[in-house]
Amino acid sequence: MVQYPLNADGSVGGGSPVNGMPGGDGMGMDCAGNIYMTGGNAVVVYSPDMTEIDSIDLPENSTNVAFGGPERKTLFITTLGNTARAYSIELNVPGKPY
Repeated sequence: MVQYPLNADGSVGGGSPVNGMPGGDGMGMDCAGNIYMTGGNAVVVYSPDMTEIDSIDLPENSTNVAFGGPERKTLFITTLGNTARAYSIELNVPGKPY
């Protein structure tokens, strides 16, 4: 995984690798700045300083995440294994608006 700083004018600065962090295809962010990253049979949750704080285990390979529901506190997760599936989990923190 590579992190990029956002400059005050909205442009993106130079990237730097985050050692030991897996790359993920699907990612989402909650209003507390936590990142939800798909990878393998889980969605891994990282704090804003990129410390792993939790994971959501799944029976298949996670492919994407999105926040929704009336208060944006529902995390929807898609997976792809023998069949494609969608899961949802209610969280205490809403997702960031798009």
